[in-house]
Amino acid sequence: MDAAASRRALTSIRPRTLAGAVAALALLGFATVGWPRGHQVDFNTEVRPILNEKCISCHGGVKRAGGFGVLFREDALAKTESGRFGVVPGDADASEMIRRITHADPSERMPREGPALSEREIETLERWIEQGAKWGDHWAYVKPGSPSLPRVSDAEWARGGIDRFVLARLDAEELSPSRPAECAALLRRVTLDLTGLPAKPEEAAAFCRDPSQPAYERAVDQLLASPAYGEHWAAMWLDLARYGDTKGYEKDSHRDMWSYRDWVIRALNADLPFDQFTIEQLAGDLLPGATDQQILATGFHRNTSTNDEGGTDDEEFRVAAVIDRVNTTWEVWQGTTMGCVQCHSHPYDPFRHEEYYKLFAFFNNTADEDRTDDAPRLATYLPEQHAELRAHLARAPAAVRVRPRGATAALADEVEKVLYPLGRIPAPSLRDSMAITRTADFVVPDRDGAYVGYGPVELSGVGEIGLGYGGNGRGSVEVRIGSPTGRLIATAVLPGPPPPRPAPAVRAPVGPAGKPAPPPRPKPPGRPTRRSMEPTLRVPIARTEGRHALYLVMRAPEKPAYRLTSLSLYPALDPGSSRALQSSAGALAAVVPEAETPVLRELPPAFRRVTQVFDRGNWLLRADTVQPGVPGSMPPLKAGRAPDRLDLANWLVAKENPLTARVFVNRLWKQCFGTGLSKVLEDVGSQGESPSHPELLDWMAVRFMDEHDWSIKALLKEIVLSCTYRQSSRVTPELRERDPYNRLLARGPRVRLSAEQVRDQALAVSGILSPKMYGPSVMPPQPPGLWSSPYSSAAWVTAEGEDRYRRAVYTYWKRTVPYPSLVTFDAPTRDVVVSRRIRTNTPLQALVTLNDPVYVEAAQALARQMLRGAGETDGRLRTGFRRALGREPDQATLTRLRGLHQVATRHYRARPELLDGAVEPYMPYDTAGGYAAVPPHGLLGRAAAYARAPAERVELAALTTVAGAILNLDEFLTKE
Repeated sequence: MDAAASRRALTSIRPRTLAGAVAALALLGFATVGWPRGHQVDFNTEVRPILNEKCISCHGGVKRAGGFGVLFREDALAKTESGRFGVVPGDADASEMIRRITHADPSERMPREGPALSEREIETLERWIEQGAKWGDHWAYVKPGSPSLPRVSDAEWARGGIDRFVLARLDAEELSPSRPAECAALLRRVTLDLTGLPAKPEEAAAFCRDPSQPAYERAVDQLLASPAYGEHWAAMWLDLARYGDTKGYEKDSHRDMWSYRDWVIRALNADLPFDQFTIEQLAGDLLPGATDQQILATGFHRNTSTNDEGGTDDEEFRVAAVIDRVNTTWEVWQGTTMGCVQCHSHPYDPFRHEEYYKLFAFFNNTADEDRTDDAPRLATYLPEQHAELRAHLARAPAAVRVRPRGATAALADEVEKVLYPLGRIPAPSLRDSMAITRTADFVVPDRDGAYVGYGPVELSGVGEIGLGYGGNGRGSVEVRIGSPTGRLIATAVLPGPPPPRPAPAVRAPVGPAGKPAPPPRPKPPGRPTRRSMEPTLRVPIARTEGRHALYLVMRAPEKPAYRLTSLSLYPALDPGSSRALQSSAGALAAVVPEAETPVLRELPPAFRRVTQVFDRGNWLLRADTVQPGVPGSMPPLKAGRAPDRLDLANWLVAKENPLTARVFVNRLWKQCFGTGLSKVLEDVGSQGESPSHPELLDWMAVRFMDEHDWSIKALLKEIVLSCTYRQSSRVTPELRERDPYNRLLARGPRVRLSAEQVRDQALAVSGILSPKMYGPSVMPPQPPGLWSSPYSSAAWVTAEGEDRYRRAVYTYWKRTVPYPSLVTFDAPTRDVVVSRRIRTNTPLQALVTLNDPVYVEAAQALARQMLRGAGETDGRLRTGFRRALGREPDQATLTRLRGLHQVATRHYRARPELLDGAVEPYMPYDTAGGYAAVPPHGLLGRAAAYARAPAERVELAALTTVAGAILNLDEFLTKE
């Protein structure tokens, strides 16, 4: 009798105990699973895989067919719709789950669609239930421990903890580590990994003369201290922050976010501990005595898209931004796909639907509201402006002067509090309205008696009310308290449209020699020309004490209507002090900030929003009210009051949190080795991939928190100093067969470079990369005609001088039209968080590196470096190859390069008319060195000193061809 027949025969006479079942099966000649004596079934390794593969699609968090679920233990043990219990701990025969998976009738057997469970799977579930149906958390939700270092076969090779865990796995697989990488390859690898740039030839030569451990460690320390370190690692974080220089959606207009990008670079270079790095980005504005830089860090969550298109619902897109913040926070710091929980409980992981909205509540009370002006924003000023601002602040009346809050007083806050000394309430913070069309700044239509309400607002000590407005209609605004018909405390008369001005005479612009001047170049989006403030109409109010709801009632409005953008409160002052206040505020507003960066600000208590569960994720269908909180399956919050974003940030980096350190360590490992210890960076849940080296991941996570005190540089140093990292990347036939994706780490990493590295490396080896750091984003060359801005005159204006050759991290990032050569090399559009870039190798990439203006200019610049090289042709070819790859070419490579040079020489000698086209560069250097103010239109104007004769022109053209080939070598585009 076969196993299936045996089980069908036993269905109606199932014994009451596992021992009875085993005995009965033995009598029927069935060979049972050979369980070791006393074996305890492990839920995570033996039971969970069966449930995830065979059961959870119908009995998970979304579907609970028949009232039975296997995601939570309480669901599995509950009574099903049939009235039976799904799982009865200690009694497999009484468990409905066992009855259904062993049923003889195919219409009753589970899973209903798909093959039946195997005998081993069934016996595993039976044994688990008989042993009490003990549940177990998924590995990622268990606080990481610090496993002891394993014994290994070669203690001399495995000198550190990383190597011990890796070698223990190789020993188990009967594999050996690869030999160390060659000195030049290792130095290029670690330099690219830590700075994103290649090692210089002289650095490679020096290291190869002394490739000892101390020399290598000194090189690593120098790389970690380099400013290029922060520029390189910022690219990874900006993908997570969905950083861009525009707002997204249809208009995709400009947004000043580059100050946040610069904050990231500075924080990384300063090795800001990762826990503080986290707290400042999520809740820097809530820190006691928050500095401008800590507030600026909250730009992380102002990278969400805002929709300025006419006719859109601002509340809908505000809610969309909050949802994005929840999902991004959980993917970045918890490696968890939380987006599906917006509509229903997680189908695979222990997160319930209502818990999503407890997380939503943390972000639901920020002051931003999909406004066209991106308010609130933080003004940042140039250092030389600080003294001027302090002088203007000192002239403010003593009654309203903002006193510094200690050494950490935020200058932008001080300025703002003089501009609006008792506070400014943005227009969307409305309580109720009648006949009002609400947009980002609400519009009052042509209707007498239309009103809008604020409140309650503290009016004690208020002497004036300021109405921020736009538009040009006539009418008046009554300010009442309590209700639209309550006590009148002020009346503001709207000034109406300004008188028309006579049109100026139009004259055609004239250029040199009386010729018509060319049309002016369009201006790129960038720094504002004035402090962005709406016009404000200030009116005195009747003395009023206490907190009251304020109502603005429109009387006799005309079309076109007014936009009311804000309500500001000013203190009661004597006439002289009032004039002084207005003078100080006007002077402060006249100081043009370097940037005005969107940041997070918490709403005042009177305007806090109520958070409710969205029924099936529909923001228009609200259900139960919830308070801020974290999932019940995770460690609890430690707040002794109503928790806020700061409590959430502290919770994320608490050592009790099982995910944060693991997730970040995994990200760093992926950047260094090409694949994370757990491959799916964005999902460490039950449907993600288990780590290839789980003990190593836990050991590093604990060490990151405890030993390295959250230092990113210290963790990276430990990784790159390991023998695991320093192995050769050459693949033997055995490793290709046994471990094609290098998950066992028996060799060093070999992966294609990122988009930013490919571009920056080409500029660096050719000698034209600009070292300039920080500041507004720049526009290097790109193909014409890509930008189309129907709502504005914004245009891509190609940078001149050194801005043309700055690192890729400073490139202007328009979400709807990102820089094409970066996107071709797999950079994301940054509309949403991206944890893991795909890695491709396509013909289109070759077209970019052969034809894109940046790479053509890099080849021309490298050719100039080669022309200066020692010796004749071979010496020049060696110079170019050595600059690009940090090593000498072997004889076979040199022969191929020589052959290409000969073909190119014959070609241009035979067709001299092509020379100007072949060497038509935008060269940045003049003969004395330094960047040209305007890119020259030909080569000879800048290189006459060494390219006067036709033979020299031919040689430079041939070397440019060879340089372009070197910059396209697979070895050049790959980290070996």
